[in-house]
Amino acid sequence: MRATWYVLEDGRVVDPAEVGPDAAGTLRHSDGVAVAMRGQTPSSRSVDLDNVRGKDLKPEDNKPAYKTREAKAK
Repeated sequence: MRATWYVLEDGRVVDPAEVGPDAAGTLRHSDGVAVAMRGQTPSSRSVDLDNVRGKDLKPEDNKPAYKTREAKAK
């Protein structure tokens, strides 16, 4: 799965959910580093979420399948 994330001034790529405007309106990561800008546009990059987050996004293999009432009645 792919998504677009912000590029910070230090070169890191971060989830947009971790970025917000400061009092002056500058987009900053939660650790205080500003988002890199191209003129008036925030810099972003496409990332492969499976490689970035690892197994966190994959479903557990041993979970039972969801069953509806109709499936139980058969």
